[in-house]
Amino acid sequence: MNEKYISDMIKKIREDNNLTLRDLAKELNTTSSTISAYETGKTLILTAFAYQICIKYNVSLDWLCGKRK
Repeated sequence: MNEKYISDMIKKIREDNNLTLRDLAKELNTTSSTISAYETGKTLILTAFAYQICIKYNVSLDWLCGKRK
């Protein structure tokens, strides 16, 4: 699993949907510092949050993880 790729995709989804860190954090019921840690690669995203992002933004987990373009 490419952690840098996942971080980049989380940021891309957020920016493509014109969301701030706070907006995305609110949707996932977490903090903006947690989202920032995901986007910078300091922390690998929790599966539950990755799943919520995939459902909400209609992307596959394979895409988010870089297994499918």
